[in-house]
Amino acid sequence: SQQRFGAFAASKVTERMREFGVAVYSPGDSQEQEPPYRSTGPRWYVSVTALALNFFGEDGAPGPPSELWELLCGHVADADGDLRARGLGWTLAPPGSDPQALHADIFGLGAHRRGRGPRERARWPHVLWKRDHKQLCTTELVPAAFTEGVAQDGHFEAIRQVRAPAIVVDSEVLHRGAATAAASVSGWASSLSLELCTASGWAAWEAFATGGTTKDPSSSLDWRMLLIRRPGVGQVSGGTESEPLPAPALPPAPWAAPSGWRRLLEERRHPPKTIRQH
Repeated sequence: SQQRFGAFAASKVTERMREFGVAVYSPGDSQEQEPPYRSTGPRWYVSVTALALNFFGEDGAPGPPSELWELLCGHVADADGDLRARGLGWTLAPPGSDPQALHADIFGLGAHRRGRGPRERARWPHVLWKRDHKQLCTTELVPAAFTEGVAQDGHFEAIRQVRAPAIVVDSEVLHRGAATAAASVSGWASSLSLELCTASGWAAWEAFATGGTTKDPSSSLDWRMLLIRRPGVGQVSGGTESEPLPAPALPPAPWAAPSGWRRLLEERRHPPKTIRQH
């Protein structure tokens, strides 16, 4: 199979959670740290973007603090436009995982290819943070490696690791999730994730001029983005911002019974061609 590690599991979880606005994707695999850099295991992204879209409605989500807005949208090309979230959720990696494959989440192409000047902006900022502020994000990146997602041997020697409770990464730069601690030391690794799109990023997206993540109207994936209001503007139409959402009540899994488990294994051996990765 040419599917990514974890793609089948992600598709089965998504089937059970889709009606609640939750989807699971398999982004880049974990990968050996030495040549030939073979894939060694799965990583997942749990998305609640559809849930947020339904909850906040057309008015959009509450705006961030003004200082964060200035950081994200301070460039002249983005100052007067809208900020959107193209993904909300959290990353998930098993204990004892190798680092993720180096990648760029999204990048501009053609007329929207990223410039080389020192005043270039982050069109798709990615905010990552830990729910427990005592924990640190450990994302690894290659400074200034805006290579349209292409990693070469020299990039592995230039990797740097960040260590902070919250970080902002330019999605166009080469980066990866770090290796995770062994099961005897820690459990599954996870970081909260907010993938954003500025006005200039939106222009490239609407022009179908992106790589890494590409707008595809024929895809079964949900490509909608959540509007984020400017700081201090408006109220939430879907409810108060402190109102908790009810916990979903899931029926028993189809594979809980022996017959269902056998069907699951058979489907795993011969997966449908409709399984897609994020």
